[in-house]
Amino acid sequence: MNHVKKKKSVAVVGSIYTYLATGEDTGGTYTIFEANVPPMDIGPPPHIHRNEDIAFYIVEGRFRFSLEENEFNAEPGDFVLLPRGLKHWLRNESDTIGKMLVISNPSGFDSFMHAAGTLLEDDTKMPPPPTNDELMRLVQEAPNFGVDIFLLR
Repeated sequence: MNHVKKKKSVAVVGSIYTYLATGEDTGGTYTIFEANVPPMDIGPPPHIHRNEDIAFYIVEGRFRFSLEENEFNAEPGDFVLLPRGLKHWLRNESDTIGKMLVISNPSGFDSFMHAAGTLLEDDTKMPPPPTNDELMRLVQEAPNFGVDIFLLR
């Protein structure tokens, strides 16, 4: 286990995800990211994680979540758990960058983000909106990591 390491960030469909703890760091038990989501971002399409539970701790901004047929809002200080196997989506409804801590259990989501994203040298600037190629890479990589994506909401 590496006790001191330089953090890495990836751009995934317009958002920045900074690895705080990866599966390599935690023996595969969990992953923690800091997510910076662009203002008024529609977020990922509805999807299901087959392999991990995903939790969000909202740091800044207002987010809208959907879990199965239910929709709800989350604001700074709120904790949201999206259990594996359930369809969900999220979006940033703020006019500023939204920030969240994202925790997956077990790890593995970090490997998906690495495969679907682009490693960033500079994580101080938000990336441009995703290209069609970046969106297609996300859709193509998802099944390799137990993620089912539904392209229609």
